[in-house]
Amino acid sequence: MTVDTAGLLSRDAEPQLGQRRAEVLDMLRAVGSPVGVREVADRIGLHPNTARFHLDALVDAGLAVRAPQARTAPGRPSTGYQAAEGGGVAAPVPPAG
Repeated sequence: MTVDTAGLLSRDAEPQLGQRRAEVLDMLRAVGSPVGVREVADRIGLHPNTARFHLDALVDAGLAVRAPQARTAPGRPSTGYQAAEGGGVAAPVPPAG
């Protein structure tokens, strides 16, 4: 699947990649390996639910992928997120006005 990243970042395209979502994507690229929701939230300064919202949207757009993380305790494995290969450049779209 090819993602039109330029279209996502264009002022004329819907949906646009907002500043927070671009920050999350840039952080995923900088880390380079799967990270959990809590780590993303802590690094960006978001509530974990808000971080999960942005991560899921990036996955839906093809800019990030989910990756199961190794378990350290009984229970289901945590889900990590990492930037998708060839996801383009994340640059926030400035607010109109």
